[in-house]
Amino acid sequence: MQHRFKASWRLNFMFPLGGSDLPGYGLYKAGDFVGAEAEARAALKDAVRGHGSGCAEALPFLDLLGAILAKDGREEGEAFISEARDITYRHLGVRDQAAYDRLQNLGFLELCLGRPRKALEHFRQVGNAWEGGAHREQEYLISALGARSLEAVALAETGREGEACALLEEVVPALESVEPGPKTRRDGFLVTARENLRLARDLVRLGGPAPNDWVAQPGGGSVSARIFHWSWDETGTGQDDPAREMRDAGDMAGAEAKALEALALLPGPGAPGRERALPLLDSLGLTLVMACRPAEAL
Repeated sequence: MQHRFKASWRLNFMFPLGGSDLPGYGLYKAGDFVGAEAEARAALKDAVRGHGSGCAEALPFLDLLGAILAKDGREEGEAFISEARDITYRHLGVRDQAAYDRLQNLGFLELCLGRPRKALEHFRQVGNAWEGGAHREQEYLISALGARSLEAVALAETGREGEACALLEEVVPALESVEPGPKTRRDGFLVTARENLRLARDLVRLGGPAPNDWVAQPGGGSVSARIFHWSWDETGTGQDDPAREMRDAGDMAGAEAKALEALALLPGPGAPGRERALPLLDSLGLTLVMACRPAEAL
């Protein structure tokens, strides 16, 4: 089985003209793709109604819809991201940072859709573009190295773990040698590159087997166990996941029952203490994904 966009890789869609304040963004980050899509589509419609087709005001909503649909495994996300890229070319120019960010988003989309070779082309194009100005400006160098880190992910997803590891062995010290500035994205790229290097080394050491948080699906595909936001991953403890032991042992039916049992013991919606349901919902969602039931998990 191919690795194909392993859950552990750090990949984040770029939102050059917005983020946390966008309609639908909060739902997108919470894993509610249905609600996020509805809010983003409504906002996009309002932008086009007010400013016309191809307007710059539509860009953040095109970005968001592309990310939502890509993470939901829907190819139509490509149309939104491509349109955002084309509008950026018209309004800001081909070499604007936002244009490269949106080209990078196309790479993320290809990974989400299980097409790492196409993703590799996009990431390489971004990296090559930034490297052209790396000798003049520090931020260009940082962006180029960030794109190389993502290029390594695409290499690993095509089964070229050794090349991915070698590339990241160059990227991490290069990023470490750059002095962070007040407006630079260096720290975020460095965190990503370091984690990707750790994963690439594990793959090389283990000979490239798919990690146990991935499961095969009919047709040779696979489903990521972190398509959604699992709260315990933020702390790395897993202490609120009662189903974890059974899930790690491969007993998905038992893990599902365990998570449901823990949820049933909590107060109802709106009652004090209900917030304790969040990690349990994460646990249940993760279990359903690993049991090849992504629709129920969503």
